Amino acid sequence: MKSTLLIVSLLVVFPVSVQAESWVLGMEEWSRPRSGIAVSQMPPVRNAVTAWEKTQQSTLQIRYPGGEEGSLWAEELSDWLISLGVPAWAIEVLPGSTSEDSVEIALSSSGD
Repeated sequence: MKSTLLIVSLLVVFPVSVQAESWVLGMEEWSRPRSGIAVSQMPPVRNAVTAWEKTQQSTLQIRYPGGEEGSLWAEELSDWLISLGVPAWAIEVLPGSTSEDSVEIALSSSGD
């Protein structure tokens, strides 16, 4: 009982980030000519925006491969997400994609 109470109290004091869903956008798909329609029809982008619209209290995290090219890719994707209706405050751009040729989009919600 004491250990359960301790865990619950720690979760209240230190909210955790819960990764609900994530999508991978590969370089091959991203390297195609882009327009508003083309980007909105990319399955990872479409699915991420649709999932965000259901919660709107969540954040879309964009994890990009290191280096300048990855950073530029993530910033451009962020701009497209904003043009698709996701507010800038709901987008977080972070280094740390698990692959050099993809960007990961994750729906992250605060546990508080």
